[in-house]
Amino acid sequence: MPHINRAVTQHLSPIASEGIPMRNIASRFFTVLFPLLIVPVVATSQVTIDATGPIHERQRIPQRGSSGSTGYRLPLRITIALRNGPRDKNDSAVVEFILTNLSEKDQTIPVSPNPGALESTDPKVAYSVKHLGLYLTSDKKQELIVTGGAQLYGSRAIPETLVKLAPGESIHVLAKVELKSHSSDGNSSVFVAHAVLNDETVRQTDGETVMDSQEIGSAASSEYTPESLSKGG
Repeated sequence: MPHINRAVTQHLSPIASEGIPMRNIASRFFTVLFPLLIVPVVATSQVTIDATGPIHERQRIPQRGSSGSTGYRLPLRITIALRNGPRDKNDSAVVEFILTNLSEKDQTIPVSPNPGALESTDPKVAYSVKHLGLYLTSDKKQELIVTGGAQLYGSRAIPETLVKLAPGESIHVLAKVELKSHSSDGNSSVFVAHAVLNDETVRQTDGETVMDSQEIGSAASSEYTPESLSKGG
């Protein structure tokens, strides 16, 4: 299978996932996403998503909602490594999250960091997305969340926002995190990477934007010291 690097999210545009006549969706889809169509749509272990910004945020911010958790462990192995490059004044660095499918079945992963590109243009029309949150904790109890990470979204209405990982294949995600000095009980930081996958539905009720979120599952990496993180494991 060929190895293909694709900055998928750089080509995504604010196309509504639902509530638009199909002829309009097709017209905008082929006009804006044509560069993607020349790339074979295949599963690959070398897909890289740049989630370092800028981000096309939602225009409709949920004002309330509901959430649920299953406790299911996603069959994903997570490894992380620091990318080379200068840090900014907030000690922000680019961390590479590598997610590998450990199951015997394909796993569908959302890959767009732009939630605003997936929302319906009509506020009265509900829409659904898959949402993958990637973040770090910096303590043994895995309670101290490090600022930064990546939030990735996908919709079946826009196939390029979803990637299928075959068994053993991986996806790479670049995200900014603020690796300031953390300590817990006087000990050095211990970093753990986390992935949480949700199904989300956004709708309008009584003039308010409501989001219902149901967790599909989660996964966590092994522990990293600052030294091992700098060495990529």
